[in-house]
Amino acid sequence: LKGRGIKLVDPNLGAIAWERGSRQVLHWEINPTFGGKYVGFQLWNSVRNIYNMGVDVDPDGEGVKYIRVPSVKPGNYRVRVHSVEDPSIWAEGDKTIKIK
Repeated sequence: LKGRGIKLVDPNLGAIAWERGSRQVLHWEINPTFGGKYVGFQLWNSVRNIYNMGVDVDPDGEGVKYIRVPSVKPGNYRVRVHSVEDPSIWAEGDKTIKIK
């Protein structure tokens, strides 16, 4: 990934629906030169972070993290990936995730 980039590769396409308690995969990329090798994952509603979904690390700047969908109120959410070393470096998927 070039520049000061970070990217949530997947989930990012099509209509996305998750069941509470299900296991899901998050595929991410970051430029480790600028953002470091540790990333964090958050579940956001339309206003704020409502759940921290863990941290992952890869020295080359790309990884896959399996998460368990939290028991949150059913609704529409977004997944945000951010640099642990510099939280101002972040990205969200293009699609809303409907949690049932």
